[in-house]
Amino acid sequence: MTRFRRALIVLCILSAILFAEERGARAEDEPSDSALLRDFPGLSVSRGPDRIAVYGRPMTAARSAESAAGEWLAAYSAALGVTPEQLVLRRKNLVRYGKFTAFAYAQQYHGRPVEGSQVRVLVLEPEDASVPGALWRVVYAAASRVVSPPKFRTVVIRPETLSGRIQRDPRFRDLDRFGDAERVVLPPLRGEESRDVWKIPAANSDLAKARGFTFFVDVESGELVEVRNEVCHADLEGTVSGFVTPGGFPHSASNPPEEVVLPGAEVSAAGVIVEADADGLYRIVDLEEEPTDVSTQLTGPWIEVRIPGPETTLEAVATPPATVDLVFNESGTEESTAEATVFAYGHATHDFYRDRFPDFEGVDQTLVANTNVDSSCSAFFTTFPLSINFFTSGTANGNTCPNTAYRSVVAHEYGHFVVYKLGLAQGAFGEGFSDVMSVLQFDDPIIAPDLFGPGTERRDIVEANQQFPCAGEIHICGQILGGVWWDLRLELGDTLGMVDGLTEAQQLFVDWSAVTTGGSGTNSAHEGTIIEVLVVDDDDGDLQNGTPHAAEICTAFAAHGIEGPAFDTVGLAFDEGRPELLEANVVTTFPVRAFALAGEPAESTGLLYVSVNGGPFVESSMPTSAPNEYTVELPAEECPSSIRYYVTVEDADGELVTSPRGAPDHSFLAVTGISEIDLFVDDFESANGWSVGDPNDPDTATASGRWVRVNPLRSPAQPEADVTVDGTICYVTGQGNTAGALTTHDVDGGKTTLVSPELNTLPQGSSVVSYWRWYSNDRGPAPNEDVFRVELTEDGGDTWVEVESVGPDGPGTSGGWVFHRFDVSEFATLGAAIQLRFVAEDTGAASVVEAAIDDFRLTFIPCEPWTGEIIRGDCNVDGEAVLTDVVFFLEYSFLGGPTPDCLDACDADDSGVLSLGDAIALLEVLFIGAEPVPPFPGCGEDESVDTLSCDFFPVCQ
Repeated sequence: MTRFRRALIVLCILSAILFAEERGARAEDEPSDSALLRDFPGLSVSRGPDRIAVYGRPMTAARSAESAAGEWLAAYSAALGVTPEQLVLRRKNLVRYGKFTAFAYAQQYHGRPVEGSQVRVLVLEPEDASVPGALWRVVYAAASRVVSPPKFRTVVIRPETLSGRIQRDPRFRDLDRFGDAERVVLPPLRGEESRDVWKIPAANSDLAKARGFTFFVDVESGELVEVRNEVCHADLEGTVSGFVTPGGFPHSASNPPEEVVLPGAEVSAAGVIVEADADGLYRIVDLEEEPTDVSTQLTGPWIEVRIPGPETTLEAVATPPATVDLVFNESGTEESTAEATVFAYGHATHDFYRDRFPDFEGVDQTLVANTNVDSSCSAFFTTFPLSINFFTSGTANGNTCPNTAYRSVVAHEYGHFVVYKLGLAQGAFGEGFSDVMSVLQFDDPIIAPDLFGPGTERRDIVEANQQFPCAGEIHICGQILGGVWWDLRLELGDTLGMVDGLTEAQQLFVDWSAVTTGGSGTNSAHEGTIIEVLVVDDDDGDLQNGTPHAAEICTAFAAHGIEGPAFDTVGLAFDEGRPELLEANVVTTFPVRAFALAGEPAESTGLLYVSVNGGPFVESSMPTSAPNEYTVELPAEECPSSIRYYVTVEDADGELVTSPRGAPDHSFLAVTGISEIDLFVDDFESANGWSVGDPNDPDTATASGRWVRVNPLRSPAQPEADVTVDGTICYVTGQGNTAGALTTHDVDGGKTTLVSPELNTLPQGSSVVSYWRWYSNDRGPAPNEDVFRVELTEDGGDTWVEVESVGPDGPGTSGGWVFHRFDVSEFATLGAAIQLRFVAEDTGAASVVEAAIDDFRLTFIPCEPWTGEIIRGDCNVDGEAVLTDVVFFLEYSFLGGPTPDCLDACDADDSGVLSLGDAIALLEVLFIGAEPVPPFPGCGEDESVDTLSCDFFPVCQ
């Protein structure tokens, strides 16, 4: 052999190895949510325009919460759109009395934070963590506003010039206070790419006309990319402190202040400063018995009250030992009442939240509270300078208002501070969250009563009854979240009693705050919010069997237009699995167990329904071995045969429960035979003979919504990723220009058809087709009116028979990847050449229709064993000996790839053993025209005597 020929062979081998290694690396390093769905069957995925959450089943298990979270992120973080190296742990908190550990991360690139990014992992503690071998399990993971690797730009704009650039803009000339610039990654705006920007906070000094912004400036071009208003004007309530206005109404002659203690107030004497305890008591010890100055101001660990002019100070002189009582606001004026009120309710709101979240130190800092600001009818929170601010009484916009420093207003503004410390976006979510800080703390759905006069209010959450979705002003849309939590408080009160129900609602709210990734656009609550609440309420990591308060939670959310997931009343478990390959002419038995979920199973109600070779389902009772334990008996059938079946039981109320869900339209499939051999496998990572549009029945849908093979862009109705573990490509109905748009690339105006290449089935057994499908038609102005069809032809497209129909409503119509398989013999002649077509359409009223297909497979299930014939060199048994067989062989030999179905076919040099020489022999034949010994490829019996064998090789049949 010439040196050139040997070099060529070596080059081909190296290329094949590198290709195989690259495929292996992709499989290992790029898991998607499909890997999660395969590793944890029954897991659910919730997607929104800027968020994703996985939940519903226990996932990664480890010996500690930290290990479980870390291992989950190492294996599956790509499903959230991040890598472990990009994540920075912001906090770790115990949730729900220590039942969960919540890990909160932010995304960064090269030390530069991604603005607003949120990643959450929730780990469930085992029931008895002290038992050796107890495992902590990840039960929930979510991400919001994470981004792909940005393009970092050359820094041209110096950060010290930013304040001057901003002040030159006429809109911002009054800003005279600037914070330090920080370089961050800004997530895409309106479909653009992520931006490399300077982030700088700025504000003016006039609290009466307070303005504060965060500016984002492109580091290279100097373009002002985004301006974020940081002054959160909000709902207004009133109370007093020292002598504090009682109840929720503002200070007035008819509601005079009453004396209360002021926990946290700082008292100083002889250079010593102490804080009053929860009962308002203080003690300073070891003082000299001589006259000593004692003083206090409205400054404590969590609130520092500031007013225009000198701070209010109480002073006294006493000779120890002595008792000195320090009382604020004995005069009861509006101004002094406002000071005391803000201090009292600011500290109370901190303690309300912190007492229920004992390991969250984020809110443990002194927050400035500016009172008696010279303006009227409002209050606000701002991040720069960090403060809450309250206006004096007066008239604004035709309204006469009291001093806004009263109970619900203080709690609301402090709620914005909590949202800020949780690292969440404000907007409608911040308004709703801050309302709930008042609503649940004081058990009152009215925000700022009597703000505009007796009998008025800023918001009445019950009267508003705000519904999802909402596209209005943020204070209005915030009432979705406020309404949900108020209704949940009432629902829990009905079942637990009003006192215990309030306690449970308060704790559940604070626990949920540790997990939530916030709102979605102008919606303060959305479909993802109910999942977050259910996950935190859950007690076993399995949402399908409900949660302790699932009924109350779902009722509260449904009252505001947000539907929760469906829960089974009774579960059906196949503890020993469900066989898919059956021995011919033998009765197959296996157990199924009914167990209680939201309801109790009724004994002796188990039924089995069986359909043989596409015939009608025949009902039979299942034998019982114990209460609610049954035996499935699949009949003895010859080969080839296909058996579809499902089982049912009744719950105690007589409601029928089926497995699988949606039976009889959905059923389990088992096929008689001896093995499973793939005839055609397509993960759509490369073009493989599929066509869009049926020549005999042309597409009528608009071009933007027709089938296309792409890496899909996420929308609420379209998947973000394909199913293939080591891939990214699938077929979807239309690809938009921007991720997150709902209607720009869905099916409109008719139908679009995806047609498979011609596929050859074999007559000696069964041929089974399987695929993953995605279908969503439950959104838009006319939801659940269209049907997704899968059809088959065996005559070249002259006639088509329906294989599967999804919709117009029911299972599989709300998105999510769903696996389906069927026996071709139910619809076509054994051995026929077939084609499949997938039809998505939007007919009648406009609606949002999206579909996707991935990982298509045609599998042959023979009735007889291999006859001894092979195509030598055809290692992957696809009917030809080509370069892909070399790659398949090298993956098997060196990278742990799948075991070939026919080892004898891989023995290209007929040496009787598998070695690198087999790859070289095939490469010589393919690339340099060598004569193989013995001759191949060709189909025939292997006459050599060796230990290699074949499970089955159908191509030679």
